[in-house]
Amino acid sequence: MLRFLDYKAVKLTMLISLITIIVGDIIYRRT
Repeated sequence: MLRFLDYKAVKLTMLISLITIIVGDIIYRRT
């Protein structure tokens, strides 16, 4: 169970970082 939660947290963190990079790129291009 603990390993599953850790894997889920890692996937969530990767997803958040990916979204942040995409959003930052869009904002950077607009400016």
